[in-house]
Amino acid sequence: MKRASTPPVSSAGARALAVYEAWMREQEALATASIRNYVSDLSHFIAWYEQRATQAAGDTGVLFSPREITTAELLRYRDVLQEREHKPASINRALLSLKRYFHWACSQQLVSSDPSVPVKLVGEPSVPPRQLSDQEELALIEAVNKYGTLRDRTMILLLLHTGLRASELCGLRPDQITLGEGSGHLCVVDTRNNTRSVPLDTTAYRALLEYLPSLQLSRRGSFFRRRRTTPYRKGRWDILSRNMLTWDSYSLRSIVVFGFFKKSRISLIDMIKPIHTQGLSTTLSCRSATLLG
Repeated sequence: MKRASTPPVSSAGARALAVYEAWMREQEALATASIRNYVSDLSHFIAWYEQRATQAAGDTGVLFSPREITTAELLRYRDVLQEREHKPASINRALLSLKRYFHWACSQQLVSSDPSVPVKLVGEPSVPPRQLSDQEELALIEAVNKYGTLRDRTMILLLLHTGLRASELCGLRPDQITLGEGSGHLCVVDTRNNTRSVPLDTTAYRALLEYLPSLQLSRRGSFFRRRRTTPYRKGRWDILSRNMLTWDSYSLRSIVVFGFFKKSRISLIDMIKPIHTQGLSTTLSCRSATLLG
């Protein structure tokens, strides 16, 4: 979001801005853009305060002073930003800038106490995960078929059909995989040493059968390797960027889990077992979105 132009402030307000800016440049290792943004947020508040206070007092002009700012003024400013329909992220950015300024003003004894401490940030609306459409899923598979290797294709298919975390998939070992006649399952251990069994559907089962003959690994070695001895790392998913997909591993997992749940209509308890969420936040958000859909 592009910031609004800097509004006019009084000479007292301009001096307060100049002193704060000079201190940040001299005492803090901040980027020029960060300093500019902090000053911009503060200047917008000063301009609003001086205009509102002048109208309320009926005088020729009220000058800004940090000692005159109360918690009530900051809460009123937060309400004004909400009334102007600013996005929660923009409002919180402005509030954090003001909190930063008044914390500094308190440390410099410009104010006796920090009026911004009781001011809470605004909550951002919770957006349930959306389903990966059939077209998007097909595009992802086509991209990995075109640009990736057999290993890449196997990884993507396992993600789509098991709901594994990226770290769990990349750390998967051969001894965690059980393949029988027409079926199989994965024995997955998460970072907290919790173990769960993840059943393989037909697509995941066939993908593993196709990939296994290309491996020459010990039962304790990593199942997915970029080279002879290097495990496939979570951060190296160039196949996704080639398809211009911008989801991180958490978002992709949420989308995949939601789509699987919506298509299969399994029970809440049956869903928790294979995906093993820490708490019910992911599961319940998927459940809620499914019922609304």
